[in-house]
Amino acid sequence: MPAPTSTTGAAESGPPRTELQELQLKADQTTDESLESTRRMLALCEEDRASQGNCSRDLTRKVNDVQSNTNAMHIVFDPPIRWATSVY
Repeated sequence: MPAPTSTTGAAESGPPRTELQELQLKADQTTDESLESTRRMLALCEEDRASQGNCSRDLTRKVNDVQSNTNAMHIVFDPPIRWATSVY
């Protein structure tokens, strides 16, 4: 059986831990931190996906607005075609 370690902190209350227990605790803490980091990354990805959808929708609306405005400008500013009659 491994000997207990003497690294009992102020926040810890209970019997001293063995080296194996310390290693398991560190492994568990690392796993918890990794899972939390993964959750944050997933939340950021979902947020990004939602904002991309909103951006795409907004850009489509703007393109449609520009196209309709451009068509309206052609109607207003393009003079009607008049056939030239030549006077000789």
